[in-house]
Amino acid sequence: MEADAESSPRGLELSALEAEKQPMAAAEEGGPAPPGPDPAPPGGEKNGLVKIPQDEELGGAEMSGGCKFTGLGKEELLRAAGAPPWAKARAILLFLFWLGWLGMLGAAAAIVARAPRCRPLPPRTWWELGGLYRAPPQAFAENLKGEGELWGVILGDPPRGGVSPRDPGVAARLEHVAGLQVRGLVLGPLHPQTSGDPRNISLEELDPLLGSLQDFADLLDAAKKKGLQVILDLTPNSLGDNPWFGPEVAGDPNFHEKVKRALSVWLERGVAGFFLDGIEELQPSVVAEWRNLTEQNSPEGVPRVLVGGTRLRAPPALLALLNSSGVGLVLGPFLESLGSDPPASTLAPQLLAFLHPQTPLAWSAMLLDLCRRLGALRVRERSLSLGEAQDIPASPAAAFLRSWDQSERFLVVLNPGDQFLSGLAVQDPRLPSHATLRLSTHRSLPPDPHVDLGALDLLPYEGLLLSFPYTP
Repeated sequence: MEADAESSPRGLELSALEAEKQPMAAAEEGGPAPPGPDPAPPGGEKNGLVKIPQDEELGGAEMSGGCKFTGLGKEELLRAAGAPPWAKARAILLFLFWLGWLGMLGAAAAIVARAPRCRPLPPRTWWELGGLYRAPPQAFAENLKGEGELWGVILGDPPRGGVSPRDPGVAARLEHVAGLQVRGLVLGPLHPQTSGDPRNISLEELDPLLGSLQDFADLLDAAKKKGLQVILDLTPNSLGDNPWFGPEVAGDPNFHEKVKRALSVWLERGVAGFFLDGIEELQPSVVAEWRNLTEQNSPEGVPRVLVGGTRLRAPPALLALLNSSGVGLVLGPFLESLGSDPPASTLAPQLLAFLHPQTPLAWSAMLLDLCRRLGALRVRERSLSLGEAQDIPASPAAAFLRSWDQSERFLVVLNPGDQFLSGLAVQDPRLPSHATLRLSTHRSLPPDPHVDLGALDLLPYEGLLLSFPYTP
């Protein structure tokens, strides 16, 4: 009995193995077929499962509630795939694929062909893309504090104090100037000032009270790292009422040669241009020669510029100077000629007239916060940096539309008078009914900057900058 008990499990295992080897026999005896892997088909690999109904097994399958599955061989799959129905289906799918691909390609070409062409960017130099910060002469005395001016279309109020080559805090001040989004820094004059014969003035020297040439070179390097170009004020008599000491000196060929030599020396020292005040006192041919000397040498691919200053205020004389000056940029006090309360009917045409000459015109003002915000907008918006200006009827205010190609449009509305304007309607086919208020010279932005152009309120002497998207 003990031997039978010990051998019983072994006998069961052998019986199971024999049943696996003889499945048909197990089926004939009426017992269930033991589980096990299906035998491989003659073709070798299995690529799928199909039902194979067998007449002799239908009864057993129906009784057991299922069908037996077996795999197709590789050769059988290849034969099935080569059958006419499958070959035709593949040809149709391939045709539809290429037809769809060609259709999408044609649609893309049509979209590109019908899309509006982007306007090519006009050539612009660095001094046309941003303002210039000026440190006046008194800012360079050790114990004096001056107040700078910002030149250009973007205007602002600079910090107290100037930028001196000897000033140990120059790096921090350059950081502040660069934050105003300006492109250039106007320094000087740096040459020694004299009250004697102007013909003996040394324009090539650096006033020792302002530092050494090494100090100046370090200043140029510091400005370059901040993305600022340095322009040198080389006006012979910058502190006097007459920048050129009178007609006799202004027309002296020997003094012209002295200025020409000084220009060459300072160009070799690395300045990016010069400012000369009172250019209306000089012959245009002389100014043109100095401009050619300044611009012909552009190290590191950075253009150099000759900036002219003028005391002219009358619009006709100023426009004539812009058309004949031969300099890259002119600074003039033309806004003062408009008076403290100019009518809008004359303000808009006069301002637009100064935009047409080839030589750009710049001016100065003292609005630091506005300058910073306008500078940030100008960097991003092409309509402000490149766009044309068009007069928009808005009496008794003055309005201008700045636009460039498909970029966002900007509308400038100015109240030139000392009266509050309520419910001003600025309506034109070029304008939408509503716009977004971006800046104000007198107020902070409201919580909802969307305003109705048919009912604007402007404080006395307030200016508004509004924008709206381009629509074809």
